[in-house]
Amino acid sequence: MQTVADYFKRLSHGQLSNLSMGNDSPGTIRVEDRPRVIQNMNEALLRLYTRFTLKEGEVILQLFNHITQYHLDKRFALHNKQRAAQHIPYIRDLPNEPYENQALSILTVFDGFTELALNNSENPASLYTPFPTTLQVPYPAAGTMLGVQYRARHDELRGTLEQEVIVPAQLEGAFLSFVGYLTYTQLNTQEAQGIAAGHMALYEAVCGEIEQGGSVATRGPTTLTKFDIRGWI
Repeated sequence: MQTVADYFKRLSHGQLSNLSMGNDSPGTIRVEDRPRVIQNMNEALLRLYTRFTLKEGEVILQLFNHITQYHLDKRFALHNKQRAAQHIPYIRDLPNEPYENQALSILTVFDGFTELALNNSENPASLYTPFPTTLQVPYPAAGTMLGVQYRARHDELRGTLEQEVIVPAQLEGAFLSFVGYLTYTQLNTQEAQGIAAGHMALYEAVCGEIEQGGSVATRGPTTLTKFDIRGWI
């Protein structure tokens, strides 16, 4: 398990070693610079989790006759305690598993065990994703339950040194390089911009190699966990 502290150490000895934030105290990041590095780590995780299917989630949607656009947004989650009255709770989450906007993009949609057509203009029954986290159902039937599997984001890093950072070993170099890229991009010197470009090139090279070799999935395994557990099959 790699933690924020572990990655701070690697950054201080590697990508950020030429900056004062990384060499003030060997093996760590200077305290006043940690929020900025954490922010850059969150952005790097978002990029990787958007590009690769590193984590999946699933929600159940209840359809309504008058709603054709279903947004995977916690504003519409049943157990969102701050949900406004005008937002119909069509996301049927659970009290102990509230939906918290974890979705990055919709992967597949199921009606029971049947996978439904998605973004297929030649299929009259196809559903669509006009936005990565929006499901369009042209002909919704009230009461129908759909299982929506989505590519999920990494939990936000909040500055705790012991917090786990989940990055496959094959992508650790890309993750560190993107953090380096963001950090140097924020420095307004020609030399820094050149170093940033080098980090970005390495990031793209590692990601391209992984995509070509297929050692990290761009789509995860198909499961029907929530449908099965709730007995809606």
